[in-house]
Amino acid sequence: MNNEFIRAFAAGQLIIDCPRMELHQLAAVNPQVYRGRGMLTLLSNEEFQLRMYVDKDDAAGLHPHHELMSAMRWIPGEVIPPDEYYTLSATDLSGAEWTCAKMQAKLQGSQSGLVISGPLFDNLRYSVPDLSEVMPSEVKIYFFENLKVPYDQSTLIQTTFGSRKLSTEVQPCFASFDANEFQFKVQKVDPDMGSTIIRITSKSDEWPEAIETRVEEALRYVTFSPVEWCIVEKSIGCNRYGVVKSRISKVGSVFDGPIDYQGLNIATDFWRLFVAYFQCVINHPDSNSYHDLSGQLFNVISADTRQMDIVGLLVSIAVEGVLNSQYSSLAKPSGSFLRRLDVVEKVIRRLQCLDGGLTRRLVGALSSMRASRPKDKLKVLVDNGVISQIMAKAWEKLRNTTAHAAVKIDPDKAHEMWAHCNIVYAMLNRLVFQAIGYSGKYKDFSTSGWPMTDFRAVILKENSLTGEEVLG
Repeated sequence: MNNEFIRAFAAGQLIIDCPRMELHQLAAVNPQVYRGRGMLTLLSNEEFQLRMYVDKDDAAGLHPHHELMSAMRWIPGEVIPPDEYYTLSATDLSGAEWTCAKMQAKLQGSQSGLVISGPLFDNLRYSVPDLSEVMPSEVKIYFFENLKVPYDQSTLIQTTFGSRKLSTEVQPCFASFDANEFQFKVQKVDPDMGSTIIRITSKSDEWPEAIETRVEEALRYVTFSPVEWCIVEKSIGCNRYGVVKSRISKVGSVFDGPIDYQGLNIATDFWRLFVAYFQCVINHPDSNSYHDLSGQLFNVISADTRQMDIVGLLVSIAVEGVLNSQYSSLAKPSGSFLRRLDVVEKVIRRLQCLDGGLTRRLVGALSSMRASRPKDKLKVLVDNGVISQIMAKAWEKLRNTTAHAAVKIDPDKAHEMWAHCNIVYAMLNRLVFQAIGYSGKYKDFSTSGWPMTDFRAVILKENSLTGEEVLG
């Protein structure tokens, strides 16, 4: 991965020439294989496309109406069958090997033979084989967007014309910090070189398989914007490999990040929050998905809507999701109350006068009492000082209002709803802080003026709820 490659990607003019290409049909029986040469191109930064000229031997025997016959097998409303997709493996002019797990192939005849084209539906992965030089262990992540992060280290930039110095200025463009065994360096660069690059080094060769995804998750939260990496380079021992994926334009959440990245002397707390979140998600076992906590925050961060009732619904649902995923053991009913529920259920099942449908509904109602509701969890969190009673009440009101919202919001109530959105967002941040163990400064959106204030994670004292509290 050289500077020429990075600049071509940034300009949306990336072309990867491959003298060797191979497509394998995703079919269980007698899969078709095509070999040839061609290129991979990135169109307007949005989609990778393949164009391959098939070897004559592989093109022989293909039915002249192959495309028409394939289209006739598709049934509207049903999922396209797997055997309409292919996997790709290719070797470029430098010897690097490229793969894609899923793509669609369109076969066309021409004077020069059979040509295959089609979009890539999965990330494009590459590896450089047979490296004799042992490289320092490093992961380099390119984001191709100016991340809203603080830089606390500067560099001297001089502008010259020939031998004449025109200007000299100091610009902040670096941030460095550690997260256990990992050392991070964040660098702001010119847009044609990636805009923002994060380098991660480690003394160990044991790396999480999807560390770039965990970094992305942490950055999404601390910036509260739908940031997404585009290129990852990994150098571990004699191995060099990585992933390239297309760029997608995004707007993002109406909410600001939990910490004002432009605030004075805020870099330490900002990156402390990043590290706390990163350490929370780093051991997630599924390399193809986000951590549960990130999954609950995904929609409220990614939504580009400015419609207030939808914003309110998204942030209130995010609170509920975080409570259920990160505080699952909190506020459970007491053992004595559960035993009484068992007795009541036995009595209901023995009643012969009830029809089966009514019995099931009553038993279902009892089942809901065995689990703690978000309202129950909020009560315990209020008692522990993690959130305030005002926040809990604002969440309940916002959740009910937006879940049953009218088509048009009363202008006189719009300001009140926006205030509740910010209070609930402040509560969401405090729930995340407590879940990841973050203590430090944050922007308090529940207070007028949104001042920077302190949060301290606590050791929760869990009290089982009595029957009156569960039913209350």
